Amino acid sequence: CGFKGSNTNRHGGRLMLLLACMFYVAPPHYEIEIVKRISHKYDIPEGGIEHRLWDDTRVDMLSAEFAWEVDRVKSWQSAVGQSLYYSLVTNRKPGIVLLTSDTKKDASHIHRCQCVCAKYGIRLEIEVIK
Repeated sequence: CGFKGSNTNRHGGRLMLLLACMFYVAPPHYEIEIVKRISHKYDIPEGGIEHRLWDDTRVDMLSAEFAWEVDRVKSWQSAVGQSLYYSLVTNRKPGIVLLTSDTKKDASHIHRCQCVCAKYGIRLEIEVIK
């Protein structure tokens, strides 16, 4: 998990990313439909999808052992925080399922998430979605 230095032209790239995100609208219920489709792989019982907690937050998938956060690979940073919080509140192990359509293209995001997950004991799964 080596650090290769910083990119001095980062802000221009962030601006372009921000503009691209402003005009992209995900299909309604995109992630929840994927969660429903993959939940059988993670032993999610009935009522374990979009499980509502006392503070009105929702765990994407809650099993007897894990509190899973399901997110797009480029949102791995927020997935880390959410999985740790859901783990704390539910007294389950933290887990993240990252969604990608291209593991090669998203390799840098996956690598970063792997490093953080290894450090903090978060189970990480990658789902390739076409």
